[in-house]
Amino acid sequence: MKKLVIFVLLIISCEAFAPNLPVVKIYSNGIIKFNEYVNALIKLEYLDNESEHTANIKCRGGFSSKFSKHSYRLEFDKKAEFCGLEKEDDWILNANYIDKTFMRHKISYDLFRQMGENNLAPKSEFVKVFLNDEYKGLYVLMQFVGAKFCGINKKDETAFLFKDPPVFYTAETYFSLSPENPKGQKFPKIKKRDISETLVNLQKFLFETEDEVFIENVGKVFDLDNVADWHILLLLTNNQDGIMKNFYLYKQDAYTLIRFAIWDYDHSFGRDGDNELNMLERKIDCNRSILIKRLMENPEIGYKDLLKRKWDKYRKSGVISCVNLYRMIFDNHIRIQSEIKHNFNLWPINSEDYFDDANYYQEIVLMQNYLKIRIPELDNYFEKL
Repeated sequence: MKKLVIFVLLIISCEAFAPNLPVVKIYSNGIIKFNEYVNALIKLEYLDNESEHTANIKCRGGFSSKFSKHSYRLEFDKKAEFCGLEKEDDWILNANYIDKTFMRHKISYDLFRQMGENNLAPKSEFVKVFLNDEYKGLYVLMQFVGAKFCGINKKDETAFLFKDPPVFYTAETYFSLSPENPKGQKFPKIKKRDISETLVNLQKFLFETEDEVFIENVGKVFDLDNVADWHILLLLTNNQDGIMKNFYLYKQDAYTLIRFAIWDYDHSFGRDGDNELNMLERKIDCNRSILIKRLMENPEIGYKDLLKRKWDKYRKSGVISCVNLYRMIFDNHIRIQSEIKHNFNLWPINSEDYFDDANYYQEIVLMQNYLKIRIPELDNYFEKL
């Protein structure tokens, strides 16, 4: 407890060292809508550099679309480099409204990449956003997950990319909100070539094959190293939303296996996706995924051993440790502390959208307390596995 108090005092005392955040200024004559782009001029200000870009913009989000602070999808007419991130023409401005720390997505993404070179998750940076010169708050600028991001060979007809695919659902348990694209196909564009049958065949493999066939072939279909890292991250974060959705499923070409890229991790580190407090009173059940269930139930595959070896590796290296995760929290805090007060003056912490009135600093402590509980708990789980 004493170390936690020292950590919080250090966080509160370091505002003088906070750097100036990058600024995104959006100018648009039209009302920015969901599911329909409008023209915009985007001004980017970072360090001593300023640039202007013509772009299309729309609001984005599922559950988060009900909040007054909106997230945005930006499509620049030409690629732009910003905040030290790779040059892109597609960007996400994530409002991060429901997470008062602004860190849960970013830390989860950064940790997943630390765990393995084949683990894809968006790189991101904190920015201040203005709309027609009106301050809109603190945002997280994220890379857009598309075919290029996933390293898809667009000339390879076996390559694909699906977002939130219903691969772990049967036809009887899944209802699509997008009847024109029920499988979440992102590449190839469904209007150019519908490859829904690819996902149907994958579902049949997962649900209908005999154990003998599954055991022999699952390692030839899925990158099990990547699956194990995804599995460990789900357990660590307790992201119950992430087991059946909030991921991309992709295959780069005929020579690579199917992998998971992660997305949407505000359901983590002590909070559910709607902001309800969850200090592990409600724990993730990874066996809801038919893939993980069958991997865990068939010892001949060796998946349990792989999972245990990976956990031991990340604990010994310190990748998964309170020290590393506290450092990530602190590094992010340094970036955003000077902007927190301004953001919450505009978007109050006691809004009816939240389950409680916890402030930013209390949320940081909550995350710390969660990790102090969860990491030893998982040490015990993997020891007994």
